[in-house]
Amino acid sequence: MRRLSVTQQMENLTQIFTDYAGKFSVGTKFDTKVGGVVVVLGKQRRFMQAPLYLVEFENTGYKALFRGDAISKGVIKDRQAKTALGVGFLGEGDYKGNEREYNLWYSMLHRCYSGRKPTYKDITVTERWLDFGLFLLDVPEICGYGKWLSDTTYQLDKDFSGKGEYCLDGCRFVTIGDNVREANNRKDKRYRWLEREVVRLQKLLDGHSIPS
Repeated sequence: MRRLSVTQQMENLTQIFTDYAGKFSVGTKFDTKVGGVVVVLGKQRRFMQAPLYLVEFENTGYKALFRGDAISKGVIKDRQAKTALGVGFLGEGDYKGNEREYNLWYSMLHRCYSGRKPTYKDITVTERWLDFGLFLLDVPEICGYGKWLSDTTYQLDKDFSGKGEYCLDGCRFVTIGDNVREANNRKDKRYRWLEREVVRLQKLLDGHSIPS
């Protein structure tokens, strides 16, 4: 069954009925396989089709319409569950058909939140991009997106603005070679700064006698 968008579902809430009895009556709770417990909030009648039921996931508060058989089997999905590194969630995005974008998104989260990349311990992802659906909407607006689509040597670079954050106005797509060169330039700048500090401190020491 085709999943309704959030906008479509919200429009349909005006058609939700709560005064009815049966297996899916209001207040009834069901366990799901991966999303925890859901509670039924109402029913939407459909002409010549099985009704849909509005449920709310207790863990996140996410509300959506599902068929009764899917609810009974526990196969419905909480699209706000933080299943990616404990911070990211699908939102209105889907993996199917967006595999490359999903891998890009997940890799970004992994660098920042897996704890396995010491150099990224102070780097964050903008709150908007924790939602894969919103990340999908923004990706085409990132500078170099067209080249990334056609060339696998392009990577997402966060250092364009120097913010230390993955966000729309701070990222661009660059080649692997450009990314490496930029990283080396930053290292060289830090090294030159350290050299200047050593010289400055040495001059201070030379100008003052140190008690024995």
